[in-house]
Amino acid sequence: MKRRKIIALAMAMTATILAQSVLGFADAKAETKSESAIFGNVGNKGAVKAKNFTLTDVNGKTITLESLKGKTVILNFWATWCPYCIEEMPDLQNLEKKYGKKGLAILTVNVEDTETAKAFLEENGFTFRTAIDTDFNVSEMYEVEVLPTTFIINKEGTIVNKLEGAHTEKEFLRHLKAAGFKVKKK
Repeated sequence: MKRRKIIALAMAMTATILAQSVLGFADAKAETKSESAIFGNVGNKGAVKAKNFTLTDVNGKTITLESLKGKTVILNFWATWCPYCIEEMPDLQNLEKKYGKKGLAILTVNVEDTETAKAFLEENGFTFRTAIDTDFNVSEMYEVEVLPTTFIINKEGTIVNKLEGAHTEKEFLRHLKAAGFKVKKK
């Protein structure tokens, strides 16, 4: 009996790994990553400049990360099929509403086609700017391995943190404070 459980567990783990490798991404619950090959230690010790990129948003307009310099940026990678991505979207929308005119820029990057992303955003009333990365060039540049993955970038253009999985507004605010963003008290 014990041997059967071990075999079943091993088969389940193998199936999960295969599914993730075939899809190219995995969903993840909240996890903070502060180390990676490209970003090094992303905390206070190893400041890494965010790499510039150019993408087209869901409205057909070009956006570069560089155009947001001088603002604190939440750069969020997501997909409509990702339940954890969808879970955190209302919190991103709230942050956009509260702090969008106070120096915070929310830029989400969807890894699907424009029509799918735009329809989802409109249907759910999300108004933050969303770019499309169907060829995964920017996702690969930023070493996105799971969805959602979020980068907190300070106004100098330095990555302060890499967050994997869904996060709440409160958690985002904590990371924004660490990036030097002035968060109003309740």
